[in-house]
Amino acid sequence: MMLPHLNTLTAGQLRSPIWVYDVVGQKMVWANHAALSLWEADSLEELCQRDFSQDQSEAVQQTLHGYLERFTQHEQVDVWWEITPKGIKKRVFIRLSGVWITADDGNQCLAMLSEGQYSPELLNAGDIPSAAMAVLFDRYGTLISSNPPFQEQFGADVIELQSILPQETGLSYIQSMGSLGHDIELNTQLGMRWHHAEVSIQHSAGQHNSERAPYYVLTLIDIQERKLREIETANEARSDLLTGLLNRRGLLQYMSSHKGDDYTLLYIDLDGFKPINDSYGHNAGDELLRHLANVLMHQEGKKICARLGGDEFVVVFLEALKEAEIQLRADNLLHDLSRKVTVANDCLVRVSGSVGVASAPQDSTDIYELIVQADAAMYEAKKQGRNRAVLYQSGMESNMLRRTQILQFMDGAIANHQFELHYQPIINGHNGQTVLMEALIRWHHPTMGPLSPLEFIAVAEDSGKIANLESWVIRRVCQDLPVIRQNFSDDVRITINISGAHLIQPDFVSKLMSLLAEYQCTPQDFVLELTESVLVPVIEDNNSCLDELVEQGFQLAIDDFGTGYSSLAYISQLPAQFVKIDKAFIDRLHQDQNTLLFIRDLCHKFNMQCIAEGVEQLDQTTILNGADILLQQGYYYARPQPLGSFEKDGACGTSADGFTTQSRLVP
Repeated sequence: MMLPHLNTLTAGQLRSPIWVYDVVGQKMVWANHAALSLWEADSLEELCQRDFSQDQSEAVQQTLHGYLERFTQHEQVDVWWEITPKGIKKRVFIRLSGVWITADDGNQCLAMLSEGQYSPELLNAGDIPSAAMAVLFDRYGTLISSNPPFQEQFGADVIELQSILPQETGLSYIQSMGSLGHDIELNTQLGMRWHHAEVSIQHSAGQHNSERAPYYVLTLIDIQERKLREIETANEARSDLLTGLLNRRGLLQYMSSHKGDDYTLLYIDLDGFKPINDSYGHNAGDELLRHLANVLMHQEGKKICARLGGDEFVVVFLEALKEAEIQLRADNLLHDLSRKVTVANDCLVRVSGSVGVASAPQDSTDIYELIVQADAAMYEAKKQGRNRAVLYQSGMESNMLRRTQILQFMDGAIANHQFELHYQPIINGHNGQTVLMEALIRWHHPTMGPLSPLEFIAVAEDSGKIANLESWVIRRVCQDLPVIRQNFSDDVRITINISGAHLIQPDFVSKLMSLLAEYQCTPQDFVLELTESVLVPVIEDNNSCLDELVEQGFQLAIDDFGTGYSSLAYISQLPAQFVKIDKAFIDRLHQDQNTLLFIRDLCHKFNMQCIAEGVEQLDQTTILNGADILLQQGYYYARPQPLGSFEKDGACGTSADGFTTQSRLVP
């Protein structure tokens, strides 16, 4: 690419105002009419006779010489520049490029072609950068010269360049910037402000190249407003707008600078957030999330916190921690998360958390892998009962992948008729009659095979699909009830397991009643089974749905009694009619009957009937009958099986030992 000659420029190439300046000769060579007006010149002759050297600092002169070097590389320079024709200060946007001219001695030399834009409207448009500030300094950082815009912003008494640099920035950093430049905060008379800085190297004139002392031309543009907007935009891209924590992108960017460091990552998923969000509205949910983010930020230790989306958070402790200390911090975090908080003005709510833990470098040195590992450990915490922390162990990722597959298949399982109900009778051990039938959902997937109810129900709860799943169960039970009573007796009732995530939804009771009415069933036909872990939070939060269910005519059963941590403290407050004694106590009947008798007496005191779960042996029935715990359920009587597997007539048979057994129910 050849640079143009002045005498070859055409009118189509010229835009007002335009002028040509001889940098070496420090004089104007040519200007169009608009440029004459900009420079307050009466004529081109008068403008060309001006002595520009008197108004130029050495810093400006060297800056312009630096531009000539860039023109030889076919570069253009766009800059806001301050000029003072006849003492009138003007700020002009100028596009600078090189142009060849014929000097007075007849030789060709490179000059500066300037195309400017100047108008009051442009200056008043806002967001106009400052005029270029030119600074000349030597290799030791001593200022040799500066132009007026620099002196106005930094002061006229600046001697050392280091005095305006940030403390952590050395002179060598500035000297190495080059013409591409960098954005840097500098100490001005107005405080720290962002500037775009470019540096070119010059040498003292009149010396051999090997002996020339280098000095530097620094060009500064104040970019404070633009830079702050960039920083704000970047922060928004890295931050969660709701909580102010880092988002996933911000977390990954931050942790990229900690490769090889020791740190521990806690992946937190809130338990019970979705029902609160659904019940009290998204504003209340947002308020709760902001509160919980604040809880995370106030955890002890050097850390960063992030919200990955929804109700999933990450806390990274940026230090090496032993396993005992990790467990302590996780326990403290869980304790703080589970405290009650008021949202939506006067709604008192509480959530808990499931926490997965992975550490670097023990588990991985890659932040992406650690997040996956901690996520997998978090799902293991949910599987173990929630409100706990689990440390990652190899292989947990495969469990998480399986959960993901189950979730993907769940939507189509109902439509494809993959779910079915099995029923297991609850027998009166005295006369062998079937008193209750427990409905148990089963899922046989075409490719994954039979899936454990504990597994896919947990996935349904975590994903918010549990209401649809249990509504399907209730609908099928209503359809099966006439057949069950035809096969057994008109007094048989069905027990249905209800999830806590479903129970606390505000429309649970109304939707349940609508389903029953659709099939002409009544609440007296059913017993709703609820675990202690479901019932205790409902009571603590003063939820009236339990009393409403009882008022409608439903009976309630406490499932897995004795395995929770609050049984004795809350049993008197539970409006339940049945208590299901967990299988763990039945398995130990030969070693310990006192606990069984204690549970029996406690239940009788509160007018509740005991149901023994997991009865598998004849001698267990003997002990239970002797203890007057007559309602019994287990493989000894029948395994859960499809409704079609039960024969009509629920009469009992008699074993060779003389004990009654529902032999026709055993597959």
